Amino acid sequence: MGGCVISETKDSELIKQIATMPELWKTVAEDGINPETWSPDLTEGWLIVSDEEGFVGLYNVHPNNGATLQIHPMIPPETRGKRAYKSAKQVLEWIFGNTQYHKVVCQIPVIYRNVKLFAMKAGMKEEGLNRKSYLKNGKIHDQWHLGIAKQEFEL
Repeated sequence: MGGCVISETKDSELIKQIATMPELWKTVAEDGINPETWSPDLTEGWLIVSDEEGFVGLYNVHPNNGATLQIHPMIPPETRGKRAYKSAKQVLEWIFGNTQYHKVVCQIPVIYRNVKLFAMKAGMKEEGLNRKSYLKNGKIHDQWHLGIAKQEFEL
């Protein structure tokens, strides 16, 4: 399996088309957000990842502060598995090689254990719990806080 191609995009329609795919939206969107009226924040980073087989996923990134970048992967079911893991590692490599950020973090609702395992397989470590911070299916859920520092990253 070859390397991934990572492209930055500001194409609002393309981002929206991917993020609001029903199989992704039902997981990534918190209660009360309408896919028809939602639009991406183009001041944030949007990375399209593809490989020799085609589209793999969309990654949203935005700074928490001058040293830390938050990441939100959106991986359709058909590309999950080895292709997705490879894309996550290569996106982290891209971030650490092309930006000033020293750490990448994510918040994962505790109802998505599979997403936590995905992040950990990419090298992230559980760092804490953001209590009662995510509304889904009419219930408030905790979120795991995971992160990886640049010096901890291994491809």
